[in-house]
Amino acid sequence: MLPSMIWQRAAEAAARADVIMVVGTSARVYPAAALALQNAGAFVAEINPDETALSDRCDCVVRSAAASALPSIVAMLRGLRSP
Repeated sequence: MLPSMIWQRAAEAAARADVIMVVGTSARVYPAAALALQNAGAFVAEINPDETALSDRCDCVVRSAAASALPSIVAMLRGLRSP
């Protein structure tokens, strides 16, 4: 179990986030798995080769291993930066 101060900071960060990425987790360990869904206004993206308990509630699901998907996502996001 996480120390309470660390858990509180994680919950506060999730509540303020515009985008939450859930990467490579089974989403079976609670309450940590629920962090991604605590902010109804955040865009939630899941990157995982397998379906999880969160998959149906995510805005975007990428069925791939993180090691394969993340480099492509980072490259795409770098291309979106304004000069």
